[in-house]
Amino acid sequence: MKYCHAVLIFAVLILGAASAGAAEITPGSYLMKDNGMEMQLDIMRLPDGKYAINGNGQSASGARCRIGDLGFFEGSALRLGACSVPFSQTADGFEFQASPACIQCQPGATIKGKYQKKTP
Repeated sequence: MKYCHAVLIFAVLILGAASAGAAEITPGSYLMKDNGMEMQLDIMRLPDGKYAINGNGQSASGARCRIGDLGFFEGSALRLGACSVPFSQTADGFEFQASPACIQCQPGATIKGKYQKKTP
Protein backbone atom coordinates (compact mmCIF):
# COMPACT_ATOMS: atom_id res chain seq x y z
CA MET A 1 0.00 0.00 0.00
CA LYS A 2 2.84 2.41 0.84
CA TYR A 3 4.38 1.60 -2.53
CA CYS A 4 1.15 2.55 -4.35
CA HIS A 5 0.99 5.86 -2.48
CA ALA A 6 4.62 6.60 -3.32
CA VAL A 7 4.04 5.85 -7.00
CA LEU A 8 0.90 7.98 -7.05
CA ILE A 9 2.66 10.93 -5.40
CA PHE A 10 5.58 10.60 -7.82
CA ALA A 11 3.22 10.56 -10.82
CA VAL A 12 1.41 13.69 -9.59
CA LEU A 13 4.72 15.51 -9.11
CA ILE A 14 5.91 14.57 -12.61
CA LEU A 15 2.65 15.64 -14.26
CA GLY A 16 2.56 18.89 -12.26
CA ALA A 17 6.11 19.75 -13.26
CA ALA A 18 5.37 19.05 -16.92
CA SER A 19 2.29 21.24 -16.98
CA ALA A 20 3.86 24.04 -14.91
CA GLY A 21 6.34 24.79 -17.70
CA ALA A 22 3.75 24.79 -20.46
CA ALA A 23 3.45 28.02 -22.39
CA GLU A 24 0.14 29.79 -22.68
CA ILE A 25 -1.27 33.05 -23.97
CA THR A 26 -3.79 35.12 -22.07
CA PRO A 27 -6.78 35.67 -24.39
CA GLY A 28 -7.23 39.20 -25.75
CA SER A 29 -5.91 41.60 -28.37
CA TYR A 30 -2.20 42.05 -28.94
CA LEU A 31 -0.28 44.64 -30.93
CA MET A 32 3.19 44.36 -32.44
CA LYS A 33 5.08 47.40 -33.67
CA ASP A 34 8.49 46.03 -34.47
CA ASN A 35 10.75 45.39 -37.47
CA GLY A 36 8.96 48.07 -39.50
CA MET A 37 5.65 46.19 -39.08
CA GLU A 38 2.43 46.84 -37.24
CA MET A 39 0.36 43.73 -36.58
CA GLN A 40 -2.71 43.08 -34.44
CA LEU A 41 -3.71 39.61 -33.21
CA ASP A 42 -6.97 38.64 -31.52
CA ILE A 43 -6.61 35.48 -29.46
CA MET A 44 -9.38 33.37 -27.96
CA ARG A 45 -8.88 30.26 -25.80
CA LEU A 46 -11.09 27.34 -26.78
CA PRO A 47 -12.51 24.72 -24.37
CA ASP A 48 -10.12 22.05 -25.74
CA GLY A 49 -7.08 24.18 -24.80
CA LYS A 50 -6.32 25.34 -28.34
CA TYR A 51 -6.30 28.97 -29.41
CA ALA A 52 -8.27 30.67 -32.17
CA ILE A 53 -5.87 33.27 -33.59
CA ASN A 54 -6.96 35.92 -36.05
CA GLY A 55 -4.84 38.84 -37.13
CA ASN A 56 -3.35 40.96 -39.84
CA GLY A 57 -0.72 43.58 -40.26
CA GLN A 58 1.10 45.80 -42.66
CA SER A 59 4.66 47.05 -43.06
CA ALA A 60 5.58 50.67 -43.71
CA SER A 61 6.06 49.73 -47.38
CA GLY A 62 2.55 48.24 -47.62
CA ALA A 63 3.43 44.51 -47.49
CA ARG A 64 0.86 42.52 -45.52
CA CYS A 65 0.62 39.44 -43.27
CA ARG A 66 -2.47 37.46 -42.33
CA ILE A 67 -3.06 34.80 -39.67
CA GLY A 68 -6.36 33.01 -39.20
CA ASP A 69 -5.93 29.59 -37.67
CA LEU A 70 -6.19 27.34 -34.63
CA GLY A 71 -3.04 27.06 -32.60
CA PHE A 72 -1.54 24.99 -29.81
CA PHE A 73 1.83 24.78 -28.09
CA GLU A 74 4.35 22.20 -29.18
CA GLY A 75 7.50 22.55 -27.07
CA SER A 76 8.74 26.15 -27.36
CA ALA A 77 6.76 26.81 -30.53
CA LEU A 78 3.20 27.79 -31.31
CA ARG A 79 1.78 25.45 -33.92
CA LEU A 80 -0.53 27.29 -36.34
CA GLY A 81 -1.94 24.82 -38.84
CA ALA A 82 1.08 23.45 -40.69
CA CYS A 83 3.40 26.17 -39.31
CA SER A 84 5.58 25.96 -36.24
CA VAL A 85 6.41 29.47 -34.97
CA PRO A 86 9.23 29.84 -32.38
CA PHE A 87 7.62 31.49 -29.35
CA SER A 88 8.65 32.97 -26.01
CA GLN A 89 6.69 34.71 -23.29
CA THR A 90 7.54 38.24 -22.17
CA ALA A 91 6.45 40.24 -19.13
CA ASP A 92 3.64 41.99 -21.02
CA GLY A 93 2.86 39.56 -23.84
CA PHE A 94 4.88 37.28 -26.07
CA GLU A 95 7.39 37.24 -28.90
CA PHE A 96 7.38 35.39 -32.20
CA GLN A 97 11.07 34.74 -32.80
CA ALA A 98 10.73 33.99 -36.51
CA SER A 99 8.35 34.37 -39.42
CA PRO A 100 8.23 30.98 -41.17
CA ALA A 101 7.59 30.89 -44.91
CA CYS A 102 4.33 28.99 -44.30
CA ILE A 103 2.74 32.09 -42.69
CA GLN A 104 0.78 34.20 -45.19
CA CYS A 105 3.10 37.21 -45.55
CA GLN A 106 3.96 39.18 -48.65
CA PRO A 107 7.64 39.85 -49.32
CA GLY A 108 8.85 42.51 -46.87
CA ALA A 109 6.29 41.64 -44.16
CA THR A 110 6.85 39.52 -41.05
CA ILE A 111 5.09 38.29 -37.93
CA LYS A 112 8.42 38.27 -36.06
CA GLY A 113 8.44 40.66 -33.12
CA LYS A 114 7.21 41.44 -29.62
CA TYR A 115 3.44 41.52 -29.08
CA GLN A 116 2.04 43.52 -26.18
CA LYS A 117 -1.44 42.98 -24.78
CA LYS A 118 -3.72 45.91 -25.56
CA THR A 119 -5.56 47.40 -22.63
CA PRO A 120 -9.30 47.97 -23.01
